Amino acid sequence: MTIMTRSAAKFWWKQEPPKEVAYLIKDGYGVDWKPVTYKEIYERKKAKQERSIQYKMRTEITKPCFLWVFYNNTWLFGGWWVYIKTLKEDYAVNFRNPDRMLLSKIINLFPCGILPLKENFSQWAEKFAKTYPHIGFKRTKQGLKKCYCKIDEYGRIADIYRIEK
Repeated sequence: MTIMTRSAAKFWWKQEPPKEVAYLIKDGYGVDWKPVTYKEIYERKKAKQERSIQYKMRTEITKPCFLWVFYNNTWLFGGWWVYIKTLKEDYAVNFRNPDRMLLSKIINLFPCGILPLKENFSQWAEKFAKTYPHIGFKRTKQGLKKCYCKIDEYGRIADIYRIEK
């Protein structure tokens, strides 16, 4: 593609292009010059900006993650913990999550043969660790399962989905 500016058209053709023409383009040899107007440039920039804004303002992003349930045997933070681990972030579900419904949704997604009641959380966590065992992370009792999570525009976990296999 060849581009000719307004000043080049004035020099070569000895006449001024119309005021609405920004430049002229040619797609190959033997093809006529096509004018490109300022309005077309503005519309392209506006469409690009709109696409960029829509991309940046997506409210929820779905990411692959791991559901990590482990037992911490220290005296200060001892007990069962549920974390959602993404590539760059870790989310403590039963500690810093203001929405307690997420923990009950996780228990319902992975029942492990335990009735989904709040009183049964320790039993459920122990059964989850036995059902989906994982070796690593320097923990003795732990379970790890792949799933998907939805993260809202504020960087918090909005929802969690199970991967069926």
